[in-house]
Amino acid sequence: MILIIALGIAASMVTYTISYMMNQHPMPTKQDTLQLIHLSSWSAERPYRELDGKEDAPSMMTYQDAENLFSAHKASSLIKHQSVIGTYRDQIRAAHQPITDARLRSMLTINHDFFPMFDVPFLFGSAWSKRADEKGELVAVISSELNQQLFNGENSVGKQIIMGNFILTISGVTDNWLPTPKFYYVRTEGFVNPRDIMIPFQSQIQNGLFAKSDTRYYCVNYPTDESFSTLLASSCVWLHFWVELNSGADLPQYNNFLNNYDAQQKQAGRFQRALASYTLNIKNYLTREKMIPEDTKLAVWLAFSFLIVCLLNCMSLMLNKFYNKRGEVGLRRAVGASQQNIAFQFGSETLLISVIGGCFGLLLTKLGLLAAQKILTFLPKQIMEMNLTLAIMTLILSVVSCCVFSLWPIYKAIKVQPSSQLKSL
Repeated sequence: MILIIALGIAASMVTYTISYMMNQHPMPTKQDTLQLIHLSSWSAERPYRELDGKEDAPSMMTYQDAENLFSAHKASSLIKHQSVIGTYRDQIRAAHQPITDARLRSMLTINHDFFPMFDVPFLFGSAWSKRADEKGELVAVISSELNQQLFNGENSVGKQIIMGNFILTISGVTDNWLPTPKFYYVRTEGFVNPRDIMIPFQSQIQNGLFAKSDTRYYCVNYPTDESFSTLLASSCVWLHFWVELNSGADLPQYNNFLNNYDAQQKQAGRFQRALASYTLNIKNYLTREKMIPEDTKLAVWLAFSFLIVCLLNCMSLMLNKFYNKRGEVGLRRAVGASQQNIAFQFGSETLLISVIGGCFGLLLTKLGLLAAQKILTFLPKQIMEMNLTLAIMTLILSVVSCCVFSLWPIYKAIKVQPSSQLKSL
């Protein structure tokens, strides 16, 4: 019975833990202030996409709109932080490494506000300065993992890395940072490790850093000239734009600003659709983009169904066990034991079995999560780790479920008639 309980608990809790961690809000302290801007900039020739049967605004925007909003926000008292998010890919190596050691790596092109806006922790150094951001200086922030690979984990602030034909100076090294899911960029990267390098967005613009294979851009009519300058001047959407408001109460006022900007662009003939521009907070964005796979919920239901099957088997074993003790029950009743005494005896035994089964189940759950980390390598390890709350929940689940499924066997045991059993002794 202990083994059956442990297996059922482990199977259900491994699945539930992964699903639970995947569904956690990545930044609960900023759930009302962080907003992703959606502009109705798509052409009227055809819809950008349909969501629940309705036309939807792009979650990305053109370079022109990003520049307009960024400039307008500088004078706004509503905005605490703002950042454009683009991408680039190039060969990367440390300055002391030979060119043969260079590796192709993807990076984010962002503004310095990205770091405080998304609570990025630093192991060494800090984000680049506001001046470096505006001037488009060749600086970079790298991950601790890349720092380990290039500089053996030492403090690399001030050191240089080679990016293609450019030399970048490291301003900071991020500590372990993995919001789950990784909501700030496209949904396909929601459960992969963050990109190892971040550079100023203005550096990308000034130096024409464009990797077509890594830049996700969507156009109504794709230009025949695939140069970066053409992309900047086009109506193609390719940039995410996040803002952090000073307070969640500022959202209606900010939406009014966005509606006014939308109206101005419609009047200028740029925004041709009737669909309004809007913002989405993190939770709503995750829901709309369906970043949490639906099959995780199905897996949880299947795992708990397996737990129920295990508990039914355990109940069957208890019925058989208590049936074999009917002579003992009859004798105890004959010498004065009440039904409450019998219920307490078998209830105590059941409780002990459930606690031991829960402890073994907790151990198997831990082993199962470690195995999942080895198998599900495309998922971050952080979502396959059990916290204290889930550990306590595992023990409670074991005790409660086992006690509930033992009620029928205990009821059958206390209904044993002493007279019928004493005759067979």
